[in-house]
Amino acid sequence: MLLSRAPSVGGVFQCYMCGAFNQGFTYTCEKCGSQKGETVFFLDLQCNAYWDNKALIKHDSHVHHLLLTTEWDDVHCSSCGCNIFFCFSCKRCKFHLCIPCVRLPLTARHRYDDHPLKLTYASVYDELGYYCQICEGTRDPTQWFYRCNDCDFDCHAHCIVGRYPQVKLGSTYKHEAHAQHLVALVDKARSPIRFDKRENILPCLKCGEPCVGLVYECRECNINIHREGFCQVTALESSTNQASKEEPSQ
Repeated sequence: MLLSRAPSVGGVFQCYMCGAFNQGFTYTCEKCGSQKGETVFFLDLQCNAYWDNKALIKHDSHVHHLLLTTEWDDVHCSSCGCNIFFCFSCKRCKFHLCIPCVRLPLTARHRYDDHPLKLTYASVYDELGYYCQICEGTRDPTQWFYRCNDCDFDCHAHCIVGRYPQVKLGSTYKHEAHAQHLVALVDKARSPIRFDKRENILPCLKCGEPCVGLVYECRECNINIHREGFCQVTALESSTNQASKEEPSQ
């Protein structure tokens, strides 16, 4: 079934195939719901098209065509190293790409550099180490990154496209846990620099655990709230409701 938006605050959902967070139109399965009636299966439009067409693509990073497949073995993305199930693969070379890495633009721009940055697949040895010149954190030389050769400028891919490129960060919504103000959808990440005073990780208003990742924030009250399914209070309520429904009637 096609929905114009997911039934969550801000319409945010996580795609079952690519694992990326998204907003807007989504395919869903009415039968795959929790005991509370919440939908737990979502598919974004692009992944649905990949699956329907059994996609075969040619990517700049590899000499052979890549076929959309499912991998039951312990397979990792050749770009970012994440563990993957749905992926674009070259079985001959044992080369696999997760869907978010396939979607990375081949060139991009950032305000820190005047030139286009090129998606780069291999690092040249650097005895001083590998660093991102945007977040100032270390960089894994085996993973893809963006580079300007003219300026010797290297940076993480996620520092260019963002951790949630398909979500409109900063948009405000009503939230039942904090009815007095609108809350904004923000990306909270721990700083790669130890004791970085710019880091602003706050406890969740509901469960008290640190809010990291895609979270809701009230800037007037300086509070954060986990998204649905990521809050320990919400998880506890869900498991309690499920257990009560599974108890045999007397």
